[in-house]
Amino acid sequence: MPPSTLPPPPTPLPTASDAATSTFSLIPPAETEAPKAATNVTVMAQDPRIEYSPQWVTTTTCTNDTKSANEAGANMLFSFTGSAIFLNLNMGLTGLVFQAALDGQIDTVDAFHTNGDQCGTGWARYGLDDSRSHTVNVTILGKSPNAPPDGSGSSQAAFDFMNFTVLAAPNNTASSATTNAIPSGKYTWTVGAVSAFAVLVGSTLF
Repeated sequence: MPPSTLPPPPTPLPTASDAATSTFSLIPPAETEAPKAATNVTVMAQDPRIEYSPQWVTTTTCTNDTKSANEAGANMLFSFTGSAIFLNLNMGLTGLVFQAALDGQIDTVDAFHTNGDQCGTGWARYGLDDSRSHTVNVTILGKSPNAPPDGSGSSQAAFDFMNFTVLAAPNNTASSATTNAIPSGKYTWTVGAVSAFAVLVGSTLF
């Protein structure tokens, strides 16, 4: 898929030096209890419930309505009710380092990958209380310390956001979102980053 076509940011992106020590993992530590009749809710990047800082623009990197930014400090806020959330974005040679903060826990994630650009799940949080609202705050930190130096293609680096997928109980499902029902029970979640939509099917996130 094509890299982001955003122009270079007005000031050079800093290198996020703490990305190399990030301990974030997409794989949860144990089996996760899915709510009875749990439903996948896919909230696309253009959904008005997602609040963006002014730096974000619409691109076609992952889908025709991808939201992209390439300035440190650019952020988005999204409030939801559910037991798990997945952030789907473009990862590859143009990927940036970002932080995802939810319920007082902050994860630092390096979206730079050497295997080429691909859209899929780059961050997730499991085991949330699905009886109350949660707010996730995603903020761009800067370039990956693993990325090539300027002049080697990193000038096209950007955070290209596709959608959120939320695992929610039926009464928490927004009617305007794309949904898929899954059975209840205990599941061991597995993750692969090759899908462009990161849809939960049964117990597996593809």
